[in-house]
Amino acid sequence: RQNIILAFDGSPVRLDSLLSAEKLPTWQDDRLWLVAIIPRPVQACVYEPDFFNSSISIDAHEDIRARLTQGHEHLSKRGFDVKVKIVYQDSESTVTQALQALNPDLLVAVGQHATRKDGLGSNRQAHRFLSMFALSRVDLVEIR
Repeated sequence: RQNIILAFDGSPVRLDSLLSAEKLPTWQDDRLWLVAIIPRPVQACVYEPDFFNSSISIDAHEDIRARLTQGHEHLSKRGFDVKVKIVYQDSESTVTQALQALNPDLLVAVGQHATRKDGLGSNRQAHRFLSMFALSRVDLVEIR
């Protein structure tokens, strides 16, 4: 039995891609972690561009939490053993430590070419963290 991380950047498009992946049924007997790798939420407007670009609103954070719950329900109804987790993009080492703590055998992520329709911004940062982690620790399966 393997530990498999299904990682996404919080967007509904990428979550849908993970949940409809052709390989998903092959992991029926494994332990799945549905992980959103996202910026931290902020409660107030901050006028520093770098900080603003690396954070999301409280409303966006709640939307992502709701998507995680929906993803958990979707997978659970299909008989998967699944848990959910939010990992914040504070730094590369923070993401790596959080993913390592899950002791994964496989990391599954959606490729960068998937179209964003939710206005949350680019997922390049999350994808870079995943790629760095996969290179050093586990196999990476990229879903298109």
